[in-house]
Amino acid sequence: MRILQPEFPEPLYPADFSAAVSEYRDTEERIEQKIFKNFRAENERFGHAEFFGCVFENCKFNDCAFERFEYTNAVFRGCDFSNGSLRNSYFKQCAFLQSKWMGADLSESVLKEIVATGCNFSYANLNAEKMQNACWKECDFSFADVAMGKLKGVAFSKCDFTRVNFYTTSLKGINLSDSKLSGIEISADLSELKGATINAVQAADLIKNLGVIVQ
Repeated sequence: MRILQPEFPEPLYPADFSAAVSEYRDTEERIEQKIFKNFRAENERFGHAEFFGCVFENCKFNDCAFERFEYTNAVFRGCDFSNGSLRNSYFKQCAFLQSKWMGADLSESVLKEIVATGCNFSYANLNAEKMQNACWKECDFSFADVAMGKLKGVAFSKCDFTRVNFYTTSLKGINLSDSKLSGIEISADLSELKGATINAVQAADLIKNLGVIVQ
């Protein structure tokens, strides 16, 4: 799968996240060519903002709320958005690297042209999310809600989907054979898995949903 990588205009300028968002509120000009490093915020609410060609490195936004944020050509490296609210966000041509989104609300968001490696989305709310051309590698989605989603051109490699709620989200065309798939929540007829690729051990576990005893 070919996914567009983030592209950055040069140079990148160090900036303070709060000051940048405040300036956007006054000018409504998108925030470009910035690098935000080691920023810390907790229980803060940020208004709408648009980012283009920006890097977020080692930033922590615990329990923060973001209103319809838009990120294009962005990299999130070693960041922490745990328990934050990012509903209706828009991510395009972004990279998520070793970042935490534990318990974050990303419902009804759009993710296009995404590369993610080593991220933690456990207990996250990804309901009604739209993903297109996205590659997730070694990411933890355990106990997350991924119901009512639309996935197109999505690939998962060695991810953890333990006890994930996939209800009414079609996994057609997706290879899940090298990921953990124990205890997932799906329809009684396993319709979400129609057209997906799984391994024999996963199949033996899932067939129990149909009342079949495997010996």
